[in-house]
Amino acid sequence: MREAVAHAKGDATGARVCAVEIPDVRAIREHLHISQSDFAEA
Repeated sequence: MREAVAHAKGDATGARVCAVEIPDVRAIREHLHISQSDFAEA
């Protein structure tokens, strides 16, 4: 629990942080020049 509190405060700990980036699906579809339904089928 102490490590979780230290991490929340921004202190250096041994905790690992995984950041997941959410892609801009609309931009991908527009770049590929396909409709939303065609993209969903692919």
